[in-house]
Amino acid sequence: MLETGAVGSGGSPMAGCGAHPAVPAVATCRSCFQPVCDVCAIRGSDFSTRCGPCTRRASGRRLVLLLVGTVVLALAAAAGGLYFRRAQRLAALAEIARKASEPEPFEYGIAAENIERLRAIIAKEPCDRARILDLANAVIQAGDARGSLFHANAFFKKCGDYPRLRWITYEAHKQLSEWPLALADASLLIESDPNDADYRGWRGLVNDQMGQLEPAAQDYRQALMLRPQLRDVPLNLANIYERQGKPCEAILPLAQLVFYAGNVVDPSPLRSRILQLEARPECSWSVGEGQVQIRRAPGQNVFTAQVRINDKVTGTFVVDTGATFVALNRTFAEKLQLDLTDAPPFLVQTANGVAAGTGVVLEKMSVRGLHASRVPAALVSGLGDIDGLLGMSFLTRFELLQTGDSLQISTRKR
Repeated sequence: MLETGAVGSGGSPMAGCGAHPAVPAVATCRSCFQPVCDVCAIRGSDFSTRCGPCTRRASGRRLVLLLVGTVVLALAAAAGGLYFRRAQRLAALAEIARKASEPEPFEYGIAAENIERLRAIIAKEPCDRARILDLANAVIQAGDARGSLFHANAFFKKCGDYPRLRWITYEAHKQLSEWPLALADASLLIESDPNDADYRGWRGLVNDQMGQLEPAAQDYRQALMLRPQLRDVPLNLANIYERQGKPCEAILPLAQLVFYAGNVVDPSPLRSRILQLEARPECSWSVGEGQVQIRRAPGQNVFTAQVRINDKVTGTFVVDTGATFVALNRTFAEKLQLDLTDAPPFLVQTANGVAAGTGVVLEKMSVRGLHASRVPAALVSGLGDIDGLLGMSFLTRFELLQTGDSLQISTRKR
């Protein structure tokens, strides 16, 4: 409500408008509390009064909130781990780019000269991919995430999608806490290269930040299936499992991290956490039992073992510490008559490249004197003459010690 005869904080009448000191003030701006004259006062639909700059800023915030809210609702409609189709995501991001106004001036400091030079190049050659990467990188490194998005969106609008540039827009949206937009960027990147483990991890981080635990876990699991050596993802996945009330499932990613990064990071806290989880009564199945020594045949560069599954079928498996899960050749798996109802699909890294897999849980696995229960596995094609891979979902339950052509596998020390 407009209040004539406005007063300052000390109770005395305001002498003049903040923008026009010679003109008497008639109100106080609701946002910045500066005195405004009748010319500067902008009356809102709620009868409040704001000055011009605050009104423009509020309008900009409303636009951003409206656009982000639209994306949030759209993503919510895709619940259950499903995501927008590519065309829908591109359309949503293009609409944001269309409505976005040029960002406010930014002080770039020592980077200003280089940024102006790159802007001039882009003005002449707007679809120069190398230069738009240089420009977007320079702007975001100078601290202007919004400006980086402005230049990237202008490129997308005129020149089409460019996955490498979405690395930068993804990071900019993260810096601005625009999580639904970062999620859309990560999903587009996955569609551009489904076999890239980093993209899966990036989307997992955003889903994690948004509290969408199951989609985050799915992305983290897929990232580890594609690249078991990742360091941050196993911790993130283990944390999600514990937040979901699945503490026993947290053991595998933690043990995998110890195996791959034990000589780079201090494994003691990880080992302690694993032992605490294994000591829980409900996690007794997660500990392997027994001991066996496998010898490598002359002239071979791999270890092979006879593996019995579910007390039904025995096959020849290659010991593969580069496989996150145990992998079964589909032709071998048919003998087990596994129930594949609702079995999740995912991608698996094999010696012959990435293959499509189907997730299952093997109730029992035995390798001569070794025994393990409830082992996550994948059914895949293209393993050649072998029946499967003895991956980390089995091996991390034991201690491994290789000496020349001999591999000793035994119950993990407690």
